[in-house]
Amino acid sequence: MVLRSQLPTAATISTESVGKKKKGSILAFQTEMQEEDFLSEDNYRKKLESYFIASIDAGFLSAYPKKNGNKIVALPEYVGTWLIISGEDKGILSKKTSDEVLKAIILRNPFGFILRLLSPGTIDKSIKNWVIKAAFNLKAEKMASVFHQVMSGLSSKYGVMIVAGSLVVPNPTIEKSSLKTSPGKLYNTSIVYNADGTPDTKVTRKLHPIDEELGFSACGIGKDLHVYETPLGKMLLLICADGWYQEHYKKADFCIVPSNLTPDTLYDAPFTGFGLTPMPREIDAQDFGKITGAEARVKYGPVGQAIKAKMPMALELEEQGGFFDIHAKCRSALLLGKKIRRFLPGPRVIEIRV
Repeated sequence: MVLRSQLPTAATISTESVGKKKKGSILAFQTEMQEEDFLSEDNYRKKLESYFIASIDAGFLSAYPKKNGNKIVALPEYVGTWLIISGEDKGILSKKTSDEVLKAIILRNPFGFILRLLSPGTIDKSIKNWVIKAAFNLKAEKMASVFHQVMSGLSSKYGVMIVAGSLVVPNPTIEKSSLKTSPGKLYNTSIVYNADGTPDTKVTRKLHPIDEELGFSACGIGKDLHVYETPLGKMLLLICADGWYQEHYKKADFCIVPSNLTPDTLYDAPFTGFGLTPMPREIDAQDFGKITGAEARVKYGPVGQAIKAKMPMALELEEQGGFFDIHAKCRSALLLGKKIRRFLPGPRVIEIRV
């Protein structure tokens, strides 16, 4: 049993429930992360655990882990990426931009950074992209360690499967039940943790980084898309833009798509493609400038593609918050049966009964 006295205080997190309970439920954690949450393993664990606490308070989870076997927790894209500042001095929180953050990380370990500049897969014609790739290679081991320890610990503590959003690290693999990296190209990666804390050996990598990601994030290949066996049936896992391509919708009972869209103004602005590369065949170019980004997400994004694939449930889960000058405003969406639901921004736990 999870003892209340051992738990951190939950943040102000809204909760809501949708659907009719049959097999179990998916708990979508619409997280709101701040820079200090990534500064240490303890901070990172406490922030994420506050959503588990909110779930217990709302009656979505039991304090007895053995009673949570039919639950799945889902997290948004990039929920682990900003662990690049894990282990850094608190002074890094005074920086104004992500570029200043990278500079501070480099100056703290200049010799290690120079070695990473020469790592296979990091050299780039663009100095900015070369620096980004080398900096993430420099911090990869620390990022992977913190991410794995927290996700593995929370999944086993609460007895739930966790679809652990994503993080950007070089050449991620699962070895001896642990997340490992090796120098080289960066991949936007999602890991699924079983209820006993062990990670599934299948690693999902993003196939279609958008334009602003392509400079530093490599493209996965077809075998990097996976369907996972879960307590609720076969789950297709796609990362953000991959959910816009109909050809990726393999046979599964439901789909979870960790997502993140920046800047947050793109939702209300005229739709121009979101930097999707290549542009999905399903998108009608006549819609450019005529519909909003929010309307395009429903028509062409994971919800729309799931409808075409005759998949009964699809969740596109986003986060709220920012990382210095990078800001996201979540607009999570859900297809459940024949109903499309959109959720309000802000820190929230959504219980999806399936």
